[in-house]
Amino acid sequence: MKAFHNYMPPSTADLERLKDELGFTGNQMAELAGLADGRQWRKYTGGAAPREMSAPMLFLLAAHLELTAKEIARVLDRMRKIGADFEYFDVRELDATPLESRDLDAVLFSAQDANAIARAFAREHGVPEERCEAWAEPWFAAAQNEGGCTERHLVAWLESKLQRSTGQR
Repeated sequence: MKAFHNYMPPSTADLERLKDELGFTGNQMAELAGLADGRQWRKYTGGAAPREMSAPMLFLLAAHLELTAKEIARVLDRMRKIGADFEYFDVRELDATPLESRDLDAVLFSAQDANAIARAFAREHGVPEERCEAWAEPWFAAAQNEGGCTERHLVAWLESKLQRSTGQR
């Protein structure tokens, strides 16, 4: 059996450089590494005592970047055969779906889904993606506490935040 030995994790600068090279947001990097959101990603790239990225987490991130869709599907099939149950989607495909092509009455089940909507909204309105994600994250958490939400509700919230931030009413 193969295992990692004498592993030295990438530095915070290495991780920031990768993020910049990919042109990804913190939330997109978090999704590649299997983290909940951009706040978790930032724990690996800054602060007084940044976390070190484990070898399995870095392996997952690198696999998402290097393996073909067919190779990833083979690994996912193996995970299901072992007994796991999950949904899996390519964040880049979800992010590429324009708002007008989406089912805005669909219920949002994850912060990743909410962030994908926020990024699509940002692109369509010429707003930085990170700003829209920062608006979407607390909204999604609050909406979950209220029993759920749809994409349409999130888009309405983002529109209201954008209007307030630009002084429009």
